[in-house]
Amino acid sequence: MQGAGGATTAGDAGTGVAGSNMGGGSSIVDSSVSDSVPQGEAGADDSASDGPNDAPATADGPLPGALPSAGCGLQPAQPLQMFVDKKTVVGTQARVYRVWLPAGYDPRRPYRAIFLGHGCGDNNGCPSCGPAGTPFPGLEKVADAILVAMVAAGSCFDNGNGTSSSPELLYFDQALKEVSGGFCVDQSRVFVGGFSSGAWVTHLIGCARAGSGPGKVRAQITATGEWPNPPACTGPAAALMAHDMNDTNNPFAAGVVARDHILQTNKCGTTTIPYSYDGVTPASATTGNCAVTSPGCQPCVEYQGCMPGYPVIWCPTKGNNPSHSRQVPITTVGLWRFISQL
Repeated sequence: MQGAGGATTAGDAGTGVAGSNMGGGSSIVDSSVSDSVPQGEAGADDSASDGPNDAPATADGPLPGALPSAGCGLQPAQPLQMFVDKKTVVGTQARVYRVWLPAGYDPRRPYRAIFLGHGCGDNNGCPSCGPAGTPFPGLEKVADAILVAMVAAGSCFDNGNGTSSSPELLYFDQALKEVSGGFCVDQSRVFVGGFSSGAWVTHLIGCARAGSGPGKVRAQITATGEWPNPPACTGPAAALMAHDMNDTNNPFAAGVVARDHILQTNKCGTTTIPYSYDGVTPASATTGNCAVTSPGCQPCVEYQGCMPGYPVIWCPTKGNNPSHSRQVPITTVGLWRFISQL
């Protein structure tokens, strides 16, 4: 799909139509709130502000190697458990992103941050993704993390023909800087994920910003995304990828190309073992080739020999309806289980 000026847009390849709302899931909370909510509202602990970067141990304690951001110790300027619009300017272009804070948000505890990319046309919500337009409906119910819904300037994200000139890279940089400055982010645990167009831009950002530390992406999670010919990867990134074998919007073969590139970057071997995405339903050598919504379906495998700390999980589903699927619950329960181990 071509964007303005002929740039390849991170879109639903093969449809020729922007704005596909394919996929399942339930609606999520309203994102129509402005970012002018008074400080300390909606359950914030007024006694918790001892200054930026003050991150004492909580009940769970800071994660090993946590890198508190400048926003640690600051009271959140928005209610909890609601996506709130944030306006920014990238270069000369006005952009928007939406921030969700989990229940019990502690401004002194560094949280994982998950940046999320929607499908084409889902900028302002859709029947299957909710008003915030997030790609994985229900993730906010299972993830104890700061969620950031990225919003494309057009119908789809613009991957800039897979080059470092993509406007989405600077947009991600700006949004991450602002979120890290306003909220308590663990800068060593920033993740990016998306569906369809959002998966394309996830591959782009995950490669161009791969690493562990301020401004870097620790892992990426995609549902039915092609490889957008991104710039040279800055390092390895852990990956969880799901793609239906019958998908004709974003062909399965293109998802295999994305997988193979990441396998090479993470120095993985070719041997796999069965992987249970939920950690409950067993996976065995005889499982797989199933629709993700089928009871007991475990289509995922884990590649062996990858760089320590940079696993690659591949989930080739078969029979999803629609085939161009958001891959819930792999991308909700499975996503959170995956990144919780990093």
